[in-house]
This record gives sequence, structure tokens and C-alpha cells, in this order.
Amino acid sequence: MLNFITWDFDPVLFSIGDFEIRYYGLLWAASFWIGYTLVKNMYKKEGLAEKLMDPLLYSVLLGAVLGARLGHVFFYDYDWYFTANNPDGKSHLLSVLNIREGGLASHGGTIGVILAVWWYSRKRIHRSILFVMDKIVIPGALAGALIRLGNFLNHEIVGIESDKPWAVLFKRAGVNRIKDADNKVVQVIDLAANPRHPAQMYESISYAIVFVLLYFLYTKKQWFKKEGKLFGLFLMIVFTARFFIEFVKNSQDGFEELVDQALSTGQLLSIPFVLIGVYLFFTAKEKVAVD
Repeated sequence: MLNFITWDFDPVLFSIGDFEIRYYGLLWAASFWIGYTLVKNMYKKEGLAEKLMDPLLYSVLLGAVLGARLGHVFFYDYDWYFTANNPDGKSHLLSVLNIREGGLASHGGTIGVILAVWWYSRKRIHRSILFVMDKIVIPGALAGALIRLGNFLNHEIVGIESDKPWAVLFKRAGVNRIKDADNKVVQVIDLAANPRHPAQMYESISYAIVFVLLYFLYTKKQWFKKEGKLFGLFLMIVFTARFFIEFVKNSQDGFEELVDQALSTGQLLSIPFVLIGVYLFFTAKEKVAVD
């Protein structure tokens, strides 16, 4: 009987010298293309001009990428980039925006998208930010599912060790460096040594279900008429799922030592999103848009 799944998938589609095209990057790109198409159809359904789509795409793309990168830098690896308290005795400020070296945080990406939509709603469409977010979160949930699938293909963001029959042995997972309070590496764990929870797929499946639910509520129940309700539901479900999945996810460091590691950084960051979602969901009221 198979007690675990061995995963030795090559995450690189092709490479030319040092330049690589990874499935992860293609899934990122696909998520924006699908999102653009879905939101364009929503705009058409609600009688909005198609010319409003391009500035939305550019602002959300910039907000998502910058937010995700800066979220990783500030939430998970601040010392590495901004202090000299590192094994090499140097800070790495010039690498803050170097996305190629890895490191994107979904909480930061969410904040970046919200700020981008806030700008867009004020400067381009002249509608409530909630009016736009109720649409963005539908493909946003699908994007989350695709990106977490990309993490699975990349052998990254793995779970803790597991003896479940669906546990996965990530053959290319790399190592996890455990640091002490002085940011010194005290232990190196080989993440490819033992089967682990496929935490990325837990998230991917959760977000795919949220996408189906939100799309149904938008198209069949017309929840978009109550501004903030879809956005609130998205925040509630996605970050509640993230909170509980973190229990089986391998630690990614961050500032979890502030609560004596009782909760992970991902869990601490998820709590305010859930609370905001609850507020938006239960206070949403139907509004009639006036051009």
C-alpha cells in the first residue's frame, strides 16, 4: 500500500542560460488574463464602459506584484533586507524588489490590490471601492487557487511532516533554516527528507471552492447589488481557511515570536482580514449606482 506520494516534478518549463520560464509564472500570468476576461464581462453586464478595464488591469497587476513582494520583505524577512544581523554580516536592501530571488506574500498582495483599487475607484471609475472589489475578488479567488497550484509545482510552501496516505514527498523542496533571536541559523531542516502535508493544495482547493461560490452568488443571486457583501464574504472565507491551514504548514518565520510562536505569522496577518470581512458582510446594504 502506498503510504505517501512522491513528487519530483520539474517546475521549469524551459530555460535559456540563466533565464527560466516556470509553470508558476505562467499560472500567475493566466490568473490575470482570466481575471481580466471575467471582470470585463461583469462590466458589460452592468453597463460599464470597456475602456475602464485597461487602467484596472495595470493598477491591480502593479498593486498585486509590489504588495506581494513588499509583504514578504516586511512580514517575513525584514532582518535579511534591512539589518546586518545576518550570517553574512550584511543587509540586502538592493534586493528588496528583486522578485527573481523568490519571496511573495499573499497578505501583502491583498493589501496591494486593495490600495490599487482604491486609487482606481477614485481616479478612473469614480465609484465606491467596494463596488470594484466585489468584482475583483471573484477572479481573485481563482488566482489564489492557480498561484497555490504553482507553489505545489515549485515544491515550495510545504506543510509539516505527515504520515497521511496523501502526504507528499517533495523531492525538490530545499531546506528550512531555523534562526534564533539574533537571526543566526541554529538548525537546517531538509524539507525533502520526509513526506509532508500538501498545504499548497489545501489552499488551492479552498480558493477554487470560494471562486465557484462567489461566481454563483454574483451571477445567480445578484449579490453585487449590496456593495461590500461579496468582498466581505471573500475575506471571511479565504482568510479563515488560511488561518486553519497554517496549522499544517511549515513555518515561514516572520514575526510569530511576538506571541511566543503560539500563532504563525500567516495566522496573525489573517485575523484582521477576517474581522474586516465580517464587518463588510453584515453591514452591506443595497445601493443604486448613479452615473
